[in-house]
Amino acid sequence: MPFRLSFLPLLVCFSLVIAAKKDDKPREGWLGVVAEEMSPAMLAALGIEHGVLVAEVIKDGPGAKAGLKMGDVILEIGGEKVKSIRDLRRVVRLRPNERVELVYFRRQRHKRVMVELGERKRRELELTPSTEFLRSLGEAWRKLRPEWRKSMEIYREMLDSLQRQLEETKRELKELQRRLEEKDR
Repeated sequence: MPFRLSFLPLLVCFSLVIAAKKDDKPREGWLGVVAEEMSPAMLAALGIEHGVLVAEVIKDGPGAKAGLKMGDVILEIGGEKVKSIRDLRRVVRLRPNERVELVYFRRQRHKRVMVELGERKRRELELTPSTEFLRSLGEAWRKLRPEWRKSMEIYREMLDSLQRQLEETKRELKELQRRLEEKDR
């Protein structure tokens, strides 16, 4: 019986560790804002080189507690420039429960604030070969899209030029046809 009593606490601790491991999902940082990419025109209008627009601030989230408001532009977080939403997510995800400096732009002024990032369970999205393929396809498309637009513009210009040449050729043919008919009379 003494063996069972000394073994029981160890068994309870072991089962608690296993239960915690099953439920323990990786954590990621959370800022509590919905951000949007900014167009080059928007950046130029504000006179800044990079940043992401705060489209929404989640009530009682870390961003709200730090004083962020809709319309602010996040420029840096944790000492890293934010040029895209991807940059913002990458920095925030890796720092759950950390206190970081956030630089933002509001009403033609740069402001700095310390924000304590929150924590949430990492999303359950499993990367399967198909989702990985779609992600890489999306990245390739984003890289190729400017070139594709240029090619489409060149194609449209060529098509317009060919159409003008065709119209000119039609006019010339009608003129030749008219001359031939006059000559035959």
